[in-house]
Amino acid sequence: MSFQEAEAAEASVVGLAALLRESFSEPAYVGNPYQVYDNMDTDPLIGVVPVAGQPASRLELLMGIAPHRADQDVLRAEALIFCRSHLQEGPPFPDAANTTFGRACSFEAMVKGMADSDSAAALSDARALLRDAIDAPPSPLRFTRQRSDLGDKNLSRYQMWSFPVAAPANPLAEIGPARQEALNILGLGCIALGEEVIGFVHRLPAGTEAYRPTAWDAGFFPWWRSGGRTFRLDRDEYGLREVVHDRIRGEHLVASIDTLA
Repeated sequence: MSFQEAEAAEASVVGLAALLRESFSEPAYVGNPYQVYDNMDTDPLIGVVPVAGQPASRLELLMGIAPHRADQDVLRAEALIFCRSHLQEGPPFPDAANTTFGRACSFEAMVKGMADSDSAAALSDARALLRDAIDAPPSPLRFTRQRSDLGDKNLSRYQMWSFPVAAPANPLAEIGPARQEALNILGLGCIALGEEVIGFVHRLPAGTEAYRPTAWDAGFFPWWRSGGRTFRLDRDEYGLREVVHDRIRGEHLVASIDTLA
C-alpha cells in the first residue's frame, strides 16, 4: 500500500506522489530527509483507497491536494490541514479508562496549553503559575496543590501523545528521571538542547478514548515511526508503547509534575 498505488487507482492524481515527497522534505532531519513522506507512504494502518471505518486513505490526501499541485508551499500547507482533520483514527487502545498514562514535554509546551491566548500577558501568567506549581517545596501537599492550582487548565494545546504506564506505583520508571534518556526513549527530537523538560502522569476523563497513532497524527514529525511504539533518538530501536488522546486538564493528574534533570 503506497501513494503510487493510490495514483494507479485514480488518473487525476498521477504525479502528485513525487511532488508530495519533495514538499515533505526535511533537510534538517539527518536520518532521512524524506522520513515524513516515507511514514505516510508505509504506515500499514493507512489504506490506498477509502474504506469505511478505517483511517483516511492515501488517495483522499492526494485528491485533497490535487488542486494545488502548481504551488508546493500551498500543497504542503493543505497536506498538513488534511492530517489535522484526521486525528485519532487508529485502533482504540484497550481499557483506556483504567490505564494510567505518562507524558513528557517541554515546560513551554505546557505553558502554551495552559494560556488562554497567545498574548504575552497570558503566556506570562501561565508561565508563572506553572513555575510556582513545579518549584513548590517537597511536601505531602505538593501534589494536592498542583491539582488545585492547575485543575481547570489544559496541559497541552493540541491532542496529547502519551505512553501507558506499566507500574502506576512508579509511573515514570520507564523513562527515568534523566532528561536526555527520557527524550531518547520517547523520540522527542523536537525539543531543543537546553529546553526544560517536565514529566507527569494522568488518567483520562470519562468518555475520552486513546488511540494507536497513524501517520496522520504524526503529521510533519520526522522522528515518528509506525508500529504503535516510540522510536529512540539515539539508536534505531523502538521504545515504549504510545497513544494519542484529547488533551487533559490539571484535575486529571495522578502524580505531581516534575522537571526531568
